[in-house]
Amino acid sequence: MSASTWGGSEDLWAAMALLGVKQGHRVSAYLRRPEAPHPKIEWLRKGGVAVQFCPPFTPAPLSVESLTLRAKRLAGRNPSPFDDLIRWRPHAVFINEGGFYSQSDVTDCAAILHASGIPYVVACCSTDGLPPPEETSAVIAEFYARAHAVLFNAEATLKAVQRQLARPLLNSTVARNPINLPDWVRAPWPSGGVAFASVASLDVRWKGQDILLEALSAPEWRVREWRLSIFGEGRDRAYLSRLIEYFELTDRVQLCGHCDDIRAVWMTHHALVLPSRQESAPKAMIEAMVCGRPVIATDADGIDDWVQDGSSGFIAEGATVRSYGRTLERAWAAKEEWSRMGERAHTDACALLTSDDAAGLLDMLMHAKSGNG
Repeated sequence: MSASTWGGSEDLWAAMALLGVKQGHRVSAYLRRPEAPHPKIEWLRKGGVAVQFCPPFTPAPLSVESLTLRAKRLAGRNPSPFDDLIRWRPHAVFINEGGFYSQSDVTDCAAILHASGIPYVVACCSTDGLPPPEETSAVIAEFYARAHAVLFNAEATLKAVQRQLARPLLNSTVARNPINLPDWVRAPWPSGGVAFASVASLDVRWKGQDILLEALSAPEWRVREWRLSIFGEGRDRAYLSRLIEYFELTDRVQLCGHCDDIRAVWMTHHALVLPSRQESAPKAMIEAMVCGRPVIATDADGIDDWVQDGSSGFIAEGATVRSYGRTLERAWAAKEEWSRMGERAHTDACALLTSDDAAGLLDMLMHAKSGNG
């Protein structure tokens, strides 16, 4: 988990951890400490998962962590933030990579696991599609190759990572994150004027809300009746607030913060806007489709596995203002069809969904443990 937010990529391993506890396993979560307490961390604790935060990778001067690391160096040891993880002597480890890889995981953590003989499974949740530096490419490939299995949210992400490494990943499989809905029932179509919803972490590098706001600031959109609700939290909240003011959209766009009740969002909104620069079959998209809402997205990884352009939504070729703006225009011209498109989105999403990915992941870790003897 990153130091700031709980993303959709955390939900699969969290569900697996709680299921493991229910089946009588001892389960521990080793996380980076978030900037603020998160309710799902307490949810894990209440479910019986032992939660521990690893020391910061670059501790502040004169902190307890920095003094501890200094003492270890004086004792002739090369300290690692993962020391406590190995002291638990786990039978198997699950590593959740929010992106393609993290330097600490492919060097420090992987080396410790390999030296100790502890098997591990890796989830690669997204990628920017760019090759890593040549001097680290072989190290990253080895990190993946030594894993018992490597999971991807979408086939397109797997293909992109294999291209980045210029080699196949024979131990890979696709596993989707669970969705935050109590059932797969389509929500009633809302009345009123056009209401867009953006449901994503507030991180424009990945989610592209800045692209959306600029596209909606065009003159043609100023004379139309619509509103936009932006749900989520993240590092770019202050920037997006300033950008809404800059584009003079304060009367149309609202930052709504995090929402736990996804169905409530779709009871009052007509379409998901998803102008992402990078994705990997985002759960917000799947949740919107299950609730019966069309998706207006960019052609990021995993999107076209779910959204059929012109049938259950609209897909822009690129994450640019021009491309996404044109796609918004296509969507607006077809807005009388949105309800029927939402019905198709619901049918398509429910046909692709599975409900046992957490159980499958737990079974995978048990096989890794057994293979380790």
